[in-house]
Amino acid sequence: TAIEMMEHYHQEYGLKTLDGEVCWKKHIQVEVPKNGVFQEEIKEEFRKQNAYLYVKGSLNGRTISTVYSYNMWKDCQFESDYDYQVAREGENLVVAIKANKFAKGITLRLPENEKYEFSDNYFDLDAGAEKKVVIRGQQEVDATNLIVTDFAKETMCSKLI
Repeated sequence: TAIEMMEHYHQEYGLKTLDGEVCWKKHIQVEVPKNGVFQEEIKEEFRKQNAYLYVKGSLNGRTISTVYSYNMWKDCQFESDYDYQVAREGENLVVAIKANKFAKGITLRLPENEKYEFSDNYFDLDAGAEKKVVIRGQQEVDATNLIVTDFAKETMCSKLI
């Protein structure tokens, strides 16, 4: 039936600063045709230095999120401001990362990276957000060789202190 072909979609979108301050946000709920597309025109101002658009949504119980900069992040002064802890679970490593400010392009690397399976190894984190990454290998993973870096460190775009 037509009702079965519709999917319930809830979305929050808005503008945040790199420090995590929400400048503005909107909530919408719509029914979207299965495999359909929904578009929403943004009428609020979104061109602000050190800020980005975000979208967080839920579609049939699945969480969907993304971030966007209208000018390819040129107006953003990123800082490497996050903490991480490494724990061992059997032969695997679990890396728990918490961002104090928006962290662009967090990357996890090991020597001979191709020998390992990362649950994720390149991602952005909102200020205050946390993420756990599991690293698996054919043999025990050596935590002393783990490198955790990000866009600011790799491009030296962070503020000089």
